[in-house]
Amino acid sequence: MTPVDLTEEHVVLLDAAGITADVARAAGVRSVTDVDGLPEAHRWCRQGPGIVFPWHSPNGVVVDQYRPDTAVTIDDVERRYLWPKGRGPVLNVHPDHADRLATATTIAIVEGTKQTLAAVTAAGPDVAVVGIAGCFGWSTDGAPVADVGAIPWASRDVVVIFDADVATNPNVHEAATRLGQELELRGADRIRWARLPGGGKQGLDDVLASRRTDGSAALPFATLIDTAGKLPRKPTKRGAFMGSDGLMVAKLVAAVRDRHHLAVDPGDRLLVYADGVYVDGRHTVTATIGDLLGDGYRPLHARAAVELLTSRLVADGLVIGDAPRSVLVNVANGLLDPFTGTLTPH
Repeated sequence: MTPVDLTEEHVVLLDAAGITADVARAAGVRSVTDVDGLPEAHRWCRQGPGIVFPWHSPNGVVVDQYRPDTAVTIDDVERRYLWPKGRGPVLNVHPDHADRLATATTIAIVEGTKQTLAAVTAAGPDVAVVGIAGCFGWSTDGAPVADVGAIPWASRDVVVIFDADVATNPNVHEAATRLGQELELRGADRIRWARLPGGGKQGLDDVLASRRTDGSAALPFATLIDTAGKLPRKPTKRGAFMGSDGLMVAKLVAAVRDRHHLAVDPGDRLLVYADGVYVDGRHTVTATIGDLLGDGYRPLHARAAVELLTSRLVADGLVIGDAPRSVLVNVANGLLDPFTGTLTPH
C-alpha cells in the first residue's frame, strides 16, 4: 500500500496538538497504515501505522521524519520520531512560511515536530516559524548546520521557544545559550526566550492546544511572542539524590544504610558498627551524607535523613539495649562463646 492522506485517527491526534489538518497537509504530512507504505528510507523500521512528517529545509531539501504510532526501541532506548539512517539535522520551514523568512517582523525558532506545526497553525502574518528537532537540532558536532546560514538573521527579532525544561535542565539551558551566541554572531537584532507555563517536557503544542478559543490559539501564541524576554537563569545541576521536588530522602537513607551497619540505642542515638562493636555513629552518618550529596549538602538535608533513618532502624527492630541479648563475648578477633570456646567472626 502507499501512504494515505491522513486517517481520521491521525487528524484527531494532530488536532489534540493544536495542528489543523490543512496546515499538516500543506506540509505534506501523511498517514502510513502498514509497513508497505513506509518511506524507502524508513523500511528498516518495519513498524506501522504511523505518520510521515516532511521537514522542509530552507536549502530546498525535504527529509521525511517518521512517527510510528507505537514507539520503537533502539539500543534499549524508546524512540518516537525516526530519521533516515545517517541523516544529520535539518531545520524545518513550512512551505507557507518560506516567503516570510525575508519579510516577517519576527522569526520564531520552535523545538519539536508537532510544536513547529502548532506554531505555524497559530502564528500571525508577521511571524515566520523555523523548526528544530531538539534543543541541539540546529547544530552537529558543536557547529551550526548549513541550514542556519540559509536564513536571514541579521537585524531580525528572534524568539526562541524551547520546551518548558529549559528552566530546569542544565543541558537544555546550555543548548539555548549556545544558540543565542550563534544568533548574535549572525547579527540578530534582538534574541528573546518564550517562557512556557508548566514544567518538565511540556511543549508549545501542549500549551497552545489547551488554550484555544473558538478553535484558534492565535491569542496565546501572540502573547508568548510579546512577553518573551531574557533566557532564564542557568539551573543548578542536580545530584543523584535531588529530584524536581527537592531531596529524595528515602533514596539517600537507603544509600547510607548500604554503606554502614547501623542501629540505635533506646534514646534514639545512632550507632554504627566498627571493629566488632557499635559506637556513636552521628558524625559517621553526617559525613556519609555529605559525601553522597557533595556540594549540594545542606544541614537541613542531614536532619531530614537522620530523622527518617532513625525511624526506619527502630521499625526494623535494630535497637540495642543495655541488657545483653546473647551469651557471646565480644573480643578483639571475634565473638567468643565462653561455654563452648567457639570463636566466630564479628
